[in-house]
Amino acid sequence: MFTEISLDDLETTLAKNPNQKHAVLLTMKDCEDCTANEERLKTTFKNVSEIKWYKVYLTDTTPFFAPSIVPSIVFFEGRNRLIEGYGLIQIEHMETFTQYVRSSLGLLDDVKFVPSFVE
Repeated sequence: MFTEISLDDLETTLAKNPNQKHAVLLTMKDCEDCTANEERLKTTFKNVSEIKWYKVYLTDTTPFFAPSIVPSIVFFEGRNRLIEGYGLIQIEHMETFTQYVRSSLGLLDDVKFVPSFVE
């Protein structure tokens, strides 16, 4: 599901397809929360084929477009940032998060999602 890409190549890759929905997982190696988030996202979004998924391993540099918390997930249309989430997304909130993302990206027909929880 995730294509590994370097931070240096990310902007060019996103810009190539201005109408494509992209998700960028910002992660680190040897990070338990990062691995847990990745697995939860894979499970919850497995049937959402409209989003192209990327994984960027961070070191000392935080991308200009992203929160300074790892793990983070940032959704784009082309190179335009639309939604971001950060920290470990709890299992009980994954379905709500998925519906919110799909609605915000226009991937749910005639459904407008209203968030039902605040953390």
